[in-house]
Amino acid sequence: MRKKILICVFLIVGCSTIALAQNKPFWLRQIESDIEQDKLNLRIRDQNYRSEGESIFLYVVFLKIKDATAGMVQIDKYKNLENPKERFKFSVERFSLSSAKNIPKTELKNVGDEGYIWTYTNGAATIMFRKGEIFINVFAPSEKISGVASEELAKTLAQYVDKNLP
Repeated sequence: MRKKILICVFLIVGCSTIALAQNKPFWLRQIESDIEQDKLNLRIRDQNYRSEGESIFLYVVFLKIKDATAGMVQIDKYKNLENPKERFKFSVERFSLSSAKNIPKTELKNVGDEGYIWTYTNGAATIMFRKGEIFINVFAPSEKISGVASEELAKTLAQYVDKNLP
C-alpha cells in the first residue's frame, strides 16, 4: 500500500512539473538549460514563475553549487510598457540609492540594450540590464564560487539570459 501511495505522489509531482514547464515560454526553458549545462555545475535550487496573461510575468530562479547558494536571476517581462528606458533608469537609480548605496556602478556594453554592474567590497556582484520591455537582475552573493569570482559568474549568467531573450 505504501508503495502505491509513493508511486501516486511521484506521478502527481511529475505531472505538475511537466504542466508547469509547458506553460513557460521556450526561451525561459532554454535559459534554465544553459545554466545547468555550465561548467560550474550550477543547479536550480528553487524557482518561481508567475504569469498574468500577456501583460507581465515574473520569473525568479535561485542557483546552487553543492549546498551553497550561487546566485539568483530575476526576469520581469512587461508588455505595453509606455517607456521601458525611463522605467529602467528609475529602477537603476532606486537600486543605487538603496541596496547599492556608496557602491559605484559600471556600465556593461555586452548585455541587453543597456546594463550596469555593481561589485561590492565583499566580492558579491549585482547586474541589472534591460532588453526591450524585459528587465533582468542577476546576483552572485559570495566572493568566489568554485574558484570563479562572483562578478564573472554574474556576467556569465547575464549572457545566458541575454542570448535567449526573445
